[in-house]
Amino acid sequence: MKKTSSLNLITHSSAWLAILFPFLIAAGKGPAEVGIILLAVFFVSYVVITKDFKFLKEKWVLASLVLWSYLVIRSFFTPDIKHALIKSFPFIRFILFAACLEFLASKDKKLSSRIFIALCIVLAFLILDGFIQFFVGYDLFGRPRIGSTTQYFRLTGPFSKQILGTTIASLGIIGIAGLIPLLKKSKNYLLLIFLSGSLIFTIVFLAGERAALLRLIFSTALLWLGLFLKAKDIQTKKNLWLFALFLSVLCLVLLKAFLFFAPGTIDRQISSSIREVTNSSASSYIFLWKTGINAGLSNILFGIGPNHFEFFCKAHPHSILPICGNNQMFFHPHNIWIELFAESGLLGLSLFLVLLYTLADKLIKFCATRSDLCECALVIGVGLAAFQRLLPFPSSGFFKNWYAIPIWFAIGWMLCIIRTRQSKS
Repeated sequence: MKKTSSLNLITHSSAWLAILFPFLIAAGKGPAEVGIILLAVFFVSYVVITKDFKFLKEKWVLASLVLWSYLVIRSFFTPDIKHALIKSFPFIRFILFAACLEFLASKDKKLSSRIFIALCIVLAFLILDGFIQFFVGYDLFGRPRIGSTTQYFRLTGPFSKQILGTTIASLGIIGIAGLIPLLKKSKNYLLLIFLSGSLIFTIVFLAGERAALLRLIFSTALLWLGLFLKAKDIQTKKNLWLFALFLSVLCLVLLKAFLFFAPGTIDRQISSSIREVTNSSASSYIFLWKTGINAGLSNILFGIGPNHFEFFCKAHPHSILPICGNNQMFFHPHNIWIELFAESGLLGLSLFLVLLYTLADKLIKFCATRSDLCECALVIGVGLAAFQRLLPFPSSGFFKNWYAIPIWFAIGWMLCIIRTRQSKS
């Protein structure tokens, strides 16, 4: 009886913490990190009590554990073992966190719909807070926007860093995906979806984060293509075309409006991006990427070791910039793929690709067996939320908690949706 009560407590606590997780992401990396650790502990406790190790048969679990084991072992063959282990060993918390969402929290059959409601509330708040900061100069918590004139500024929303655009882009694609199935019920929902998508794109644009805008555009295009190919009835296909048309027209109208309200934002999001592409040799990111590639080539099979990009950078200062190592920007290559190649070599990069393959294979097989658009839309959107952060654009480090947490939350939630709906079938 006591054992049953403990298991029920762990199960219910896991489910409710998973529901609250979008709020933890909005609260900052500290609360989100605490949430991940708690869910990982809940899962380990559940496995120890029940002695149920079936989760180890899952391909993605095996792939991720092999990758983690390799990174830990590689850490013992680096110049600074402690520094390497600080980055590699805690990586297991993400694996346990995602496993908890799939195997434990998913026992609550209404979990996915409740998480989606929580996400929509958080998304609406972040968008509102961002617009207030744009027009007033301060957000609801008194945080000022970056830049004092209307010519150029960046939005932070409630965050201490400039990650508002990145966060909304990740949550926004899920919000759009979760609403699009309403098109099948009635075309009256088209206006709601159109307005939601417009607000998401607008605030990401105004936030001034170029990579976030590119990720959102790319993932939305993939979402639209996937749903269009999956939709069977002509009316749903027409509604999807209308959604794409309206959203494109709105973007053109907003661009014209922003030329008047915030010409500096237009310059940063479009003009400066074009300048960086056409004059890539002067870009700091290109210097970082070249250094990361050189680091990987110095030990092509095993890499230079976890958390050792800064060491390599300081040892080869002329290969990047004179201020290498004196600025936080130069602690990692700002590209997930190059970071993995630089610090873990071809072996680590290959293991990471195997992990991605197991996850993509699970998603594709699930959608291939479903005839209902509504069953696929949300899981595709959640999967794209993780995928968009892995695109080879300038990004934070893969092991940085504020950047990695939404990736693994999306992975865990995607797996949770698949398991829940498969069990219902």
